[in-house]
Amino acid sequence: MLNKKTVVCLNKILTVLILPAVLGWIFLFPAPGLSQPYRSAPSDPVFNMKDYLGKKLLLFLYDINSPNSVFVAKKINDLYRIRNEYNFNVAGICLNTDKKEAVDRFNKENNISFDVVLDHNRATSKKLRMRGGIGLYIFDKKGRNLSRKLIKSTQNHTSLLNSINLFTSRYLNIGYIPEDRPILGIKPAVPLFKAKAMDNSTINIKDIFEEKPVVLVIFSPTCGHCKKELEFLSGLYNDKTLKGKFEIIAVSMNKGEKLNKLLEEKKYPFPVIADPQKKSPHSFRLTQVQSL
Repeated sequence: MLNKKTVVCLNKILTVLILPAVLGWIFLFPAPGLSQPYRSAPSDPVFNMKDYLGKKLLLFLYDINSPNSVFVAKKINDLYRIRNEYNFNVAGICLNTDKKEAVDRFNKENNISFDVVLDHNRATSKKLRMRGGIGLYIFDKKGRNLSRKLIKSTQNHTSLLNSINLFTSRYLNIGYIPEDRPILGIKPAVPLFKAKAMDNSTINIKDIFEEKPVVLVIFSPTCGHCKKELEFLSGLYNDKTLKGKFEIIAVSMNKGEKLNKLLEEKKYPFPVIADPQKKSPHSFRLTQVQSL
């Protein structure tokens, strides 16, 4: 059994020699994935969300071996070039921490110009619940996650490009016009639809839009403001200088006696569609009636 003098001596050795040595080692060589979770090696740059606060951030997580990694990387690079115009930032985090040379070669071959760091032990991807080889994440100005899009490895390039454009258009306010569908303005894109009008004619929004601009008005037959709006649009529609230069389609949120009475009284010159299931507001993510 150690005597009191020996114990005091050991305590001094622990305090003066061993403890400072341990603390110094921890300070100089911090454990990867703990105090510096996004560092793959002591010399690599570290991802820090604080560096990107003040603007929205598009974060691109990728595995260089994913089938669509080259295609998506080039698209993100294109977005990086217009980041100042739309006031957002772009950063990349690569998942291949054990292939630093291959990652550098991949970035160089694809002319990656935005910042890229390695995700040591996949700490970032785990926090973001990343699945698969490619993920897009958008954060607001305060660093809060707005949305994510996980890219399927089997997705064809046409479909992939369209989905990325729609995703960035919605959350980064980048104007985008889908090639295969008509639009009213830039946002939102108008869903393709066919419907029967109250006069039994068939309305195909795509066919009409290919010939002339379309104004789509969603209304309720019991809404006073809607009636004034429809009256105003009727005047524009019948104006001699504007006649035939654009089309108007009115969509009612109700059908029945009140709608029939309104149409009989006003005799609008443009087609009216009844949509009591309210599919139109859901398609446009509308929160209220009387919308153009």
